[in-house]
Amino acid sequence: MAIHIALAKGRIHKVVMKYLAESGYEFPTYSEESRKLIFEDAKGQLKVTLVKSPDVAVYVERGAADVGIVGKDVLIEEAPGADVYEVMDLGIGRCRMAGA
Repeated sequence: MAIHIALAKGRIHKVVMKYLAESGYEFPTYSEESRKLIFEDAKGQLKVTLVKSPDVAVYVERGAADVGIVGKDVLIEEAPGADVYEVMDLGIGRCRMAGA
């Protein structure tokens, strides 16, 4: 049985897919230009579904995915009362704000 990951489309999914490839997971049908939204690795261990950022928490909370990867801002804004929590900060998409 594959682990199903709901992954926010955009910059985050591009970085995470690179991390997965570097970890040895091959997704034969994946390319950054593809319009497909569901990808399964060659060994059938992982299934990745690309979704809009606000929908990641919904997928996980409703059991449509086992794990979700999304920006912390979305987790805080879109799922304040949801039964989800941050397991690990991947450090993707960090930003700095400066005032002048």
